[in-house]
Amino acid sequence: MPEFPKTAAEAASQAAGYLFQLRYGLYRALKRIIRDPTGSIAVERVDDIAGSSGQALIEIAQLKHTTNSATTFNDLSPAIWRTIGNWSRLVAAPNELNLATLELLFVTNAAVDKCSGISRLRSAENNRDPGFALTSLNAAAIKSDNQVTKKDRQDFLALESAVQAALVRAIQIIENSPNLDALGPEIEDLVHYACESASLTEFRAELEGWWFDRIAQAFSQGNGLVIPLVEVEARISYLREKYKIGALQIDVENPTENPDSLDSYLFARQVLSVKSTEQRLRNAQRDFLKASAQRSKWLREAKIDPIELDKYDQNLAERWTTQSAIIWNELAEGCSDNDKCKSGRKILGWAETQETPLRGASAQFLTSGSYHTLADRLRLGWHPDYKKLFGG
Repeated sequence: MPEFPKTAAEAASQAAGYLFQLRYGLYRALKRIIRDPTGSIAVERVDDIAGSSGQALIEIAQLKHTTNSATTFNDLSPAIWRTIGNWSRLVAAPNELNLATLELLFVTNAAVDKCSGISRLRSAENNRDPGFALTSLNAAAIKSDNQVTKKDRQDFLALESAVQAALVRAIQIIENSPNLDALGPEIEDLVHYACESASLTEFRAELEGWWFDRIAQAFSQGNGLVIPLVEVEARISYLREKYKIGALQIDVENPTENPDSLDSYLFARQVLSVKSTEQRLRNAQRDFLKASAQRSKWLREAKIDPIELDKYDQNLAERWTTQSAIIWNELAEGCSDNDKCKSGRKILGWAETQETPLRGASAQFLTSGSYHTLADRLRLGWHPDYKKLFGG
């Protein structure tokens, strides 16, 4: 392999900063999808990264990535004043920004001087004190004679005092953020539900490739980019199908807990409410224990997402609704409790013998035990009057 001249440290650091910006944009998009999937993420429009909800701008992020582990920011740092100057000019211009709801993020993988005013603007600190930070920044702006930051400091000082205070209140300093390399695993954590763990790095690489390509297209035309979060979500859905998670395996060990220890559980009382035999009660308790153990094992090993389990339970509940309506429809008006119990035992018997697969995993105890779990939560029951009997 031929030898190449070494790249200047400054050029390498700048390249890392650009890549950090692109990767951080995807990271913020994935975070925002959780809170507001109808929003959007902008790259190089208002600032490095910006987020919106509907038509309202709600988040602006300035990123400062460094490859120098000794870097520390304080109230006199040019990077701090360049950022505050940009934000000062932004809020001074005619626009519809609402500083009461806008988050101004200064994100860096470096540290912040603990004695500085900006240290009191950390996002989730108990000693967050925007008033102290404002006083400190004003003092630094007046005291400094740095020609590099002169324009930025002047623009900040030119703001009305109320606007200055609102601006500083909106600032959140996020120090020691994951660096370029560490952001990869952070992104993987946010999309872990979409594929098996063995494919997670490859999945993230494909998602990033699509993201970088979308941004490159916009940049080649000299424009910043606004990407609706639904577009990111659609890409994840596409890749999720491509990396479709394999079938689940029934691999639970027999529970060591005795079934009769569950006699006081609501699902057990529901079984008894229709005058079932002792053996049917023990069967229900056994299936409940095994299904609970299997479901917990899948969750613990990250083989299934809680949302998928919720959908499975919803499917079972819908099947019960159909079956119970058919059987209870045959009850005569004013029928005896014995007749009601008999119809309840029919529905219970139906649930005891079902095998509804969950992503390829099929077992009688899994379906029956899941039905008893739903009965324990009073989402369904066997006696026609189960809600009245158990307070639902």
